[in-house]
Amino acid sequence: MSPRERRLLIASCAILLFVATPIVVAGVLIAHSGVLVVQVDEFGPGGDHVRLRIPCVLVDVACRLAPREVFADARLEGAQWIPAVRAALTQLAKSPDCVLVQVDSSDEKVRIEKRNRTLLVKVDSLGERIRIEMPLRSASMVLSRIEKAALS
Repeated sequence: MSPRERRLLIASCAILLFVATPIVVAGVLIAHSGVLVVQVDEFGPGGDHVRLRIPCVLVDVACRLAPREVFADARLEGAQWIPAVRAALTQLAKSPDCVLVQVDSSDEKVRIEKRNRTLLVKVDSLGERIRIEMPLRSASMVLSRIEKAALS
């Protein structure tokens, strides 16, 4: 291999590494933090179908950038529930996968479970189907931001 070909090969590898590294880092961050999933399907004519898949990295960034007033309002409205929610999230993180709530009626089914460090909510009714998946780590981070909003 000539010196010119060697320099061209090294430059090509450097460019490839420069382009690939941010993609790999983003993939690792998304895989590590998880994804918030919201799906809503309304049945019948004119029914809406909403599907959101938001990397929790973006949820974390949005919580850091959001004005404190947003969280202060949430703190005022739910102050009495914050200790209970904090305790529940702490225990859920330690617990094995399980079904927390399951209600089956003739016109509606509700299931809330913890699976793979994620809280899953499923609601099936005659008029709609709802699915929410939220990693416990992100739920805890949002709660921490609400708690801090009252202190500042």
